[in-house]
Amino acid sequence: MEGCNLSREDHRKYDAALQLLREQQKSIMAQKRGGISSGDIALWCLAAFMTLGLLLVAPKLGRGVTLMVLIAMIGCLVHPIWQLPTVSDANSSSTKSFRFVGLLVFAASLITAFGIYVWPPLPYYKTLTVELRENFMNALKAQKDPKETLIIQCPASNEELCTIATDYLEMFQRAGWKTPSGGIARGSYLKSFPGVSVGKKPQPGNVDPNDPVHGLWVFQSPSMVTVKNAFRAVDIIPNEKADRTLPEDTISIYFGPEPKPQ
Repeated sequence: MEGCNLSREDHRKYDAALQLLREQQKSIMAQKRGGISSGDIALWCLAAFMTLGLLLVAPKLGRGVTLMVLIAMIGCLVHPIWQLPTVSDANSSSTKSFRFVGLLVFAASLITAFGIYVWPPLPYYKTLTVELRENFMNALKAQKDPKETLIIQCPASNEELCTIATDYLEMFQRAGWKTPSGGIARGSYLKSFPGVSVGKKPQPGNVDPNDPVHGLWVFQSPSMVTVKNAFRAVDIIPNEKADRTLPEDTISIYFGPEPKPQ
């Protein structure tokens, strides 16, 4: 076909243009390999966003969600780390794998340390498992001495705390302890304390009611010690208070608002 014949000069120009195009393609591919793709940038940003989110709201998310987010953060970094120049430009596959694993372990270690820092504490009034309930009641049943009477108290204006107090009241009753009415005592009190407070009538003496530093000594009766040990068995460290309004041989247990994290 006469129209398709090319001169030698045309062939040389064609070959030169083709060679130039190939060189340009190689240059573009090299730049892509040496840079960070938009997808990897998005994954880095997503991991950073999750880090900030946990730093702000981890206590509200709870332990289960926090753990899933930490695992997702590690997952977001797998592909970006694999594409880092220090990994992708390795001379051999073994070197590439070694660098990748090393950097991934380093990143996972940092995320683990961050997770420990933001790990949500257990709520003060956590839902008790069957095992914890047994621990609580077994500690109460361990006392062989006569048991003192209990008064389980909660603020009248807080139905949630009174529900928690009722739950503990029933465990006390199952362990053989009694209250005057068989129920809880709702009321308004001169002072409100966070968490659980165990009270007893103090030894005789005078104290300034406006002095929050000094007070009266409370006898650590066997029942007082047993009640405190029972709360410690469910990871609650109760406060102690002296209450002159209490009858003899009576212990008050006040359920106050959940303490703020320290």
